[in-house]
Amino acid sequence: MQVELKQTYSGHKQSIYALETNGQNFYTGGGEGYVVAWDMQKGDMGEVIAQTNSPIYCISIQAEMELMFIGTAHGNMHVIDLKKNKEINFIVLENKGIFSIKIVNTNLYITGGDGILYILSLSDYHIIQKIQISSKSLRGIDIHENHIAIGTGEGLVRILDLGTGKIIQEYQEQENTVFAVKFSPDGKYIYCGGRDALLVSYDLEAEKIMTKIPAHTLHIHSIESSPDGNLLATSSMDKSIKIWDRETLNLLKVIDAPKYGLHKSSVNKIKWVDQQQIISVSDDKTAALWQIEN
Repeated sequence: MQVELKQTYSGHKQSIYALETNGQNFYTGGGEGYVVAWDMQKGDMGEVIAQTNSPIYCISIQAEMELMFIGTAHGNMHVIDLKKNKEINFIVLENKGIFSIKIVNTNLYITGGDGILYILSLSDYHIIQKIQISSKSLRGIDIHENHIAIGTGEGLVRILDLGTGKIIQEYQEQENTVFAVKFSPDGKYIYCGGRDALLVSYDLEAEKIMTKIPAHTLHIHSIESSPDGNLLATSSMDKSIKIWDRETLNLLKVIDAPKYGLHKSSVNKIKWVDQQQIISVSDDKTAALWQIEN
């Protein structure tokens, strides 16, 4: 596997925590409260399209409606009209931070520091349901067909029925926070990682942990599957990105500063653009576009 650093993007004044892609554009959210829009081909020519009064932890886009949803450290959600780059709504959900926003059909699924899963209507943003999942924070969330997987602050992964919101399975992944969860493309497995730096695979049908790998030396912040489902990418506080064979969890590539020049601090989020490109964001205030040749 060959890797090339294709482009870097700088301009944020503080750490970058949030990342979302939309075609050839991508969006980053930082500790200074800015959301910046970037054209992947133009490098350091980002445009600030929104500003909040607290660090931005997550961004999600509903492409057909041209809406962006921003979750902040203060527990607020900002709604941005992408046609006008203008804020059109502001919702106060909690005071401990919003870490993830997922959009499925006509609903928003939101997790944060108070341990509650909020389900909101996409049409008018009223709260449909509040589900207390944990006494600690909820970090990673992923949704596949009729299942929701959520990582908690006490090291649990809880699987819920999407229709009823009821917990149908759970397992203890580690003793501390689970930051990232990801379903396999067929929905049979969940991959997760967190503070213990282990990459863990869980078999939903067998209801047991299949594999635990010491994947990084510090916290795993993000896990993403390639578009064809054959690869996993992980990013970590140890400043590296790693590429894995999804089925075997064999390590295929390590991307780090000693070899490629970036990143020089924690890699907080990654996204596959397509089968051969990954975007990453970091505490070093930069974003990077990586070309992957398998």
